[in-house]
Order: sequence, then structure tokens, then C-alpha cells
Amino acid sequence: MKQITTATTHFIMKGFMDRQEWLDFMQIPGAEYNKKSRVNSCMVYSLDDITLFANQYDWKLDFDVIALKSDLWYNVLGSNANHCPISVNDNLYSFQSSGVLEMQSRFTDYDNILLADEMGLGKTIQAIQAINECRPETALIVCPASLKLNWKTELEQWLDYQVSVSIPKSPEKFNPDHINIINYASLKKFAAILKPIKFDLVIFDESHYLKSPKANRTKLCFGCKKVINSRKRIFLTGTPILNRPIELFPLLKDCGIETNWQRYVKTFCDAKERLVYTPKGRVNVLDISGSSNGEKLQKILRSTIMIRRLKKDVLTQLPEKIQQIVFLPENGSIANVKKERLEFAETLKNPNLALAISNLSEIRQENALRKIKFAKEYIDNLLEQKSKVVIFAWHKVVIDNLLEELKGYDPVSITGSTKLEDRQKAVDEFQNGKCRVIIGNIKAMGQGLTLHAAGDVVFLEMDWTPGNNTQAEDRIHRIGQTELCHIHYLVYAETVDAYIAKKVAGKKKVIEKILDGGK
Repeated sequence: MKQITTATTHFIMKGFMDRQEWLDFMQIPGAEYNKKSRVNSCMVYSLDDITLFANQYDWKLDFDVIALKSDLWYNVLGSNANHCPISVNDNLYSFQSSGVLEMQSRFTDYDNILLADEMGLGKTIQAIQAINECRPETALIVCPASLKLNWKTELEQWLDYQVSVSIPKSPEKFNPDHINIINYASLKKFAAILKPIKFDLVIFDESHYLKSPKANRTKLCFGCKKVINSRKRIFLTGTPILNRPIELFPLLKDCGIETNWQRYVKTFCDAKERLVYTPKGRVNVLDISGSSNGEKLQKILRSTIMIRRLKKDVLTQLPEKIQQIVFLPENGSIANVKKERLEFAETLKNPNLALAISNLSEIRQENALRKIKFAKEYIDNLLEQKSKVVIFAWHKVVIDNLLEELKGYDPVSITGSTKLEDRQKAVDEFQNGKCRVIIGNIKAMGQGLTLHAAGDVVFLEMDWTPGNNTQAEDRIHRIGQTELCHIHYLVYAETVDAYIAKKVAGKKKVIEKILDGGK
């Protein structure tokens, strides 16, 4: 017999499900499978969904639906049952609840928290629960422009007390009594109104945006031009280090964890003097792009402000993520590929390698355009087997050509020029509608969005920064994903993309050693 019973905050499924039945069950909000206990369950707020599921698949409800609806928890929810649960905490995974408690505990010793859970583990909802717990009189969210609407939606859904949430378009519209959401690029515009306020809580989302001490946004948040003052701060990022340890120094310095630059670069950045050739001749410079004593830095981070969990440790039911590099045939592109190889071989001899590679942008774009014909064939094949696919590229002209080539699928797209409202519309069409293909820029679509309606991501171009590629990959590899995730990197052998793929893998190992102990 197939029975559904209740256990405080969950419905427990007792009985066998075939594959399609299980896949439909996993679409219910709050549904999960515990590998250890081999139990399927879902949250009680999904009462209406579980009732429909039971009727469709002949499951017996071991409780009275009407009586359950009259219980205290349902009365509290009223007609907003699917919008505002009794408490966000009832909706959290156990590791998320632990994260909120850990933030509360750390706040007794530190004024700053770096919540660095791996991408897809729900840092936003944990931060919102922290707001629910401390009920700040003044609060500010600073995030990339593309995530402002997402933050407003999430806050309005999960806040458990009455407070207005605003996205002010000008300083005149800024109301300190609201939870205000502004983006990094607008900090200067709001500087005059922000500076006099001592916020109870400020949340910096995607805080790796503050990695460069020379950037205006970093100066306005941390440095000499600082305009945001607060009692407590939460920094959210799944990639606190995008490339190298030096990127963490501005944050650690402002949080008072490590304030001595010389000591930091010597200890953790493998600082070395080296010769650099400039138009004025040879110059000695201090190279701080390396990494050293990664395990020591990890211990300092974890013992002070950083809270970080990995998907493989806390979401054992989350499907695996498999990455593969697909080497393309050079048919029709051999001359251009050879040209890139020759130029690339010369580039590798240049002492300033990063600058030299950036100068290859034009030929990389040409080769990406030549990939499109093969990419369409590859994606057509994927879509014969899979329902949806996410595609990333770098250059806008490549994205435009992909949209034209794949127009038979009515794709949607997100680039740097896409308006905020249109971005959310594109995501909704892909996640909840019939749209099967979404195409976007690695930076614009690669962070803060959930695209787990697909199980496959295809990269036509790669980012030199490993964290940006990982961010983009994890748009599909996150809570709610039920499929095995495949990441496909389409490259020509012995070209810049192939070189970047190898270098990115190396950088990723360094970052994992610092953040995760090489797990």
C-alpha cells in the first residue's frame, strides 16, 4: 500500500514510486529524497500539491485534509499559504537553519560574516532569515543590478514581519525606514544619503565584486571613500576567490582579520620580485598573483568570519555535475584555427601574458563564430534527448548569431543590455514556460539566477576567471535540480580556449585548497 503520513513539518511517503511518479513528486515545492534513510518527503505547506499528487497516483492520505487545514499552522498562513509560510525556518534545509544559527553565533564575536556556501545552496534565503531573526530598524542590500528584482521578490516572499522593500531609482526615493536594494554601480549616486546613516545590517551580495582595491565600488564600500556605515554586515558569495588569494585582502582588511598588506602577500600570495619589460625598459615589480599557505588561510577564514558548505557534503541527494571538454572538428575553420595557434604561440612568449591574451579577443571572437554551425548540430542533438539547455558565450555578436541560428526553438536571451524586467521575464519563460533554450553572456546571465529547468549547459566561449565559469555552471546545479548536470565546453584543440580550460582547472584547484581544504 502507498501511504502519505504527517510528521510535524513534513509529509512522509511510504511506498514505491516508479521513475515518472518520482520525477513528478520531486516537482512539488519542498520535496526531497534522503539517500541515507531512503525516505521521500515534502514540506507541509505543500498540502494542496500533495493532495493532487495522491489523487493522480492512488496514494492513501493517512490524515484528514480538512482537519489539517484547520490546524493552527494553516490558520496562521490563511490564504497566503503558498506565499508566506509560518516561518522561513520551517522552509529551510537543516544545513540552512544551521547556517542561520551559526551567523547569529558569529555575530557575538564579529561584526562581519562571510557566507560563502557553494553556489546553489540558498545563501539568499539564509540571509533573509537572518533579517527575520534580528529585525533591523535600518537595512540595506547591495547587489549587482541584474539581481535587484530577484532580491525584492525573495524578500517580499520570505520576510515574516511587516516592512516595505524598495528599489529606489534616485536618492530622493530612498526611505531609510524601508529595506532598500541598490546596485554597486549606483553607490556614488546615493553616497550623500547613505553616508550619514548607521545601518543596523547591510548585506553585500556577490561580494567578490569588491576584490579590487582600485575599483570605485570597493572604495565606496571599504576604502577612503567609504559611504556605507553599519553595525553588522553579511557578505554573500559562492566564489570569495575568483582567481587568486590577493582578491580577498580588501574584505579581510576592512573586517579587521588581516590588516598588514606586506605580511598578507608574503604569507598567502607567494610574493616574489620579477623583471617586467616596459616601454621605459626593464623594471622590478612585486608579483602577488601566486598562492601559498592555502590551508593556513582556510583555517583563519573558517575560525573567524567565513561559513562555507559544499553541495556534496550537505545535499547528498543533489545530482552530480559532470564537466567535459568537447574538441570540435576544424572543417571549414582550419585556416583561422591555425592562425590563432600561431599567434597564440607567440603570445605565450610575452612576459605580460594576461595582457597579450586579451589582445587575442578579435581572433577568439572569429573562432567562436565559426563554432556556431557545429554548435547548432551539437545542441540539436542534445535537445533530441533533453527538454531544455542553457548556452553561454562572451561576445554579443556570437550570442546574436546563436539566436538567429537557433530561432527554430524560440530562444530567450540575457546580455548586459537586457533590461531588469526583461531578464526576469526570460528566466520565467525558460523555467516555467515552453521555452527550451536560453542564451546569455557569462557575466550577465552567469550569477544570481536559477535555471535548473535544464540539466545541460553549453559554453561556446570561456571566461579566463574560473569563478565566473563555475558561477555560470551552477545556474543549473542548485537546490531543486533533479537531473544529472552536464557541462559541455566546445573548443578547438591547441587554441586559447583550450589553454584557458587547462589554466582554469589549475586555478580552481588552488581556490579549492584555500576555501575547502582541497575537498
